[in-house]
Parts: sequence; structure tokens; C-alpha cells
Amino acid sequence: MAKNIQLTAIGNALIDLEYQIDFEILEKLQLPKGEMRHIKHEQQKEIINKLQYKTFNQSSGGSAANTIIAFRKFGGKSAYMTSLGNDDYGKLFKDEFINYGIHLEASVIDSLPTGICIILITPDAERTMLTALGASSKFGINDLNNNVIENSEWIYIEGYQLSTPESASACSEAVKIAKKSGTKTSITFSDVFIIENYRKTLENLVNNSDLIFSNESEALAFTDTDNIVSAIRILKNHVPNFIITLGNKGSIIKWNNNLIEIPAYKVEPIDTTGAGDIYAGAFLYGIINSGNPEKAGYMASYSSSRVITHFGAKLKEDHSEISKMFLK
Repeated sequence: MAKNIQLTAIGNALIDLEYQIDFEILEKLQLPKGEMRHIKHEQQKEIINKLQYKTFNQSSGGSAANTIIAFRKFGGKSAYMTSLGNDDYGKLFKDEFINYGIHLEASVIDSLPTGICIILITPDAERTMLTALGASSKFGINDLNNNVIENSEWIYIEGYQLSTPESASACSEAVKIAKKSGTKTSITFSDVFIIENYRKTLENLVNNSDLIFSNESEALAFTDTDNIVSAIRILKNHVPNFIITLGNKGSIIKWNNNLIEIPAYKVEPIDTTGAGDIYAGAFLYGIINSGNPEKAGYMASYSSSRVITHFGAKLKEDHSEISKMFLK
């Protein structure tokens, strides 16, 4: 059966509130730099009040949401599954996805607000994230659209989804549906926090996936080793294909029986938010449309290098021109 969707992503629906701050503000808020922390909406309101004198950028967000938006802007046929609150932020998220041309499967949770992620960006381009999942935390098995998964060439699962029982169950069920329908599965580890706290569920998903996305620290944590060579050797026994991003050292792609080293593009980073998300979106678009992991890897490396040269998690350059550069 011909599939009419190239990629369906399953992830949180968040509104990103991005602030540029100095190190002193981070110290006053008593927040460890570079940390991703789940907090309550009440705590978020307190922080927002303390930052009310600062300007900020607001847009739809969430890791997998950033990935699927990039994939769509490169030209891919895409869908997204999530949960929204019945509020203005939920409407903003929905409207943005409609404008992008992404098929959105979003249940509405009246009892919870749409999720919010406060992103604090320091002068060294590091970002500290404070997330209240809100309605996204209630995404469950009943919110899956089996038909969309069955009609997708690939699904992409955000590791952050494993932080709530309902969403974790939905991800496991989505993988089962994908396997039965010949849909390939990819998953991103998302954060060391996910590996440390939800390892059993994550390992089950990994062992049933076709492709894994990980950064260096996540790969070391998942394989319980202290060097990337050992991590690669261990990961080979888990999945047929994986990608490990290494920051300014580039990335390593294991595709079928080949190990491919992709260099990084040298830039002056301003904001690293979304670099891994864009990498995944570009690589998946490249591999689905060309079948060539090396071309897809270079396209992904270039795209992630460009997104960190400005504030915000979305690549501001012409995506179609980038895909022509690498896939022609």
C-alpha cells in the first residue's frame, strides 16, 4: 500500500518563551546553567514575573515539533500528534501548524493549559529550559490516530514523551502499530534525564526502532560507558541505524553496515536551541528523499550549524535552497 505521509512525529506541544539573559540573572534564579527541568505552571509564572522587564521571543515549540516543522519546510509531507490546552496558546500552536501545512492530530484537554517552555539563553549560547508540560502530559493511547501511523513511511518519537505514563504507553503502542504496517520508527533520546529515569521503557523502544538520534552525552549515558568508541560498539547491538551528534566535532552516522563521519560547519554560535531538532528533521528529509545517508548527514550538519547563528529554534534560511545544495 502506498503511503501518503513521509513522516509523522509524536511529541509535546509547547509554546517557547525565549529570553536572552546574563549569567547574573541565572544565579539570582538559582538555576544550573544548561539544565532541562520540569516545573509547575505556578513556578513558571513566578519566573516570568521576575523577567517581565525583559523582551522575549514567542513561538510554537517542543523538540519533535521543531523537527517536524523543519521537515515540512524542506518540502516533506508530514503529520504531528500531540495534546493542547483549550486556550490562546493552544490556538497559537494549532494556527502555526496549519500555516506550515502540517497535518495536526491534537486532542484538546480542557482541564489543563497548553504546555510552556521558558528558555533562558546566556551569552555563551547555552540554554536553560524550564518546562511545564500541561496538556501534553495527558497525551495517551486514545489520542493516537492509527490510520495516520499506518499511512506514514516513518514515525519520529520524542524521548521527552516517556516522562509521563500516558505518553509513554502511547509511544509503545505507536511502535507496535508501525511495525505491523511496515512503517519505520525513529526515536531521539532527548536528554540524559530521560535515560536516567525511564531507561526500561526507552530500551524497549530503542530495541524496536530503525533509527536512533543521540548527542554524545546521551550516547555515553545510555551505553554506560565513558568513551564514544565503546558507545558506538554497544549501540551497534541495539539498532540497525543510529546518529550521534558531537557538537563542534561533527557527527557519526551508522547506516546499515557503514560508519560515516560527518564534519561540523564552523560558525560562531549565538543560541544552541533546536540544533539537534533541526539535525533530525534535515537528516530524515534527506534519507527519505535521497536514500543517501552521507548526503543527508551533510545536509543535517549544515542546517544545525545555521540555526545556532541566530536566536530561536527555527531555521530562518530558505529550506528548499539548502535541500537543493545537498540533494540535487
